[in-house]
Amino acid sequence: MITLDTSALIRYLVKDDLAKSDKVRELLKSGQKLQVPDVVILEINFILIKKYSSTKQAVCEGIEFIFSLANVKASDEIKKAAKIYKTNSLSLADCLIIAGLEANSQLASFDKKLLKLSGVKSAL
Repeated sequence: MITLDTSALIRYLVKDDLAKSDKVRELLKSGQKLQVPDVVILEINFILIKKYSSTKQAVCEGIEFIFSLANVKASDEIKKAAKIYKTNSLSLADCLIIAGLEANSQLASFDKKLLKLSGVKSAL
């Protein structure tokens, strides 16, 4: 199993260094088992929006592409968070918090936007 780092996936997605982008593309196409930690998806979102001025839609498309690869493993929580993020104004990090909540659980938060999301009960 090979773990993909943020820097590798950013190079692939933005293609600002073609030699590095090509190396990552070959790895993605290789069929080798790959994994993407949750934090890498959060970092990709942050970097693409803040450094590259990408739109949320473009970021979501890039993340969905990564998840669509049969040889790439990502947690169910980050996949669920990405789906929530696509349709809400919450940050991806907040969506990951929501995705990790168990049924009928509560959340200790003062973040009104986060608590507004259907099904989330405040513990405070």
